[in-house]
Amino acid sequence: MRTRVVPMKSQRKQSVFSLTAVKP
Repeated sequence: MRTRVVPMKSQRKQSVFSLTAVKP
């Protein structure tokens, strides 16, 4: 996990974040 801002990785991370956010 890098602290760099990547468009492709950012989108993928957002997807995972959304899934985890929906799951308490």
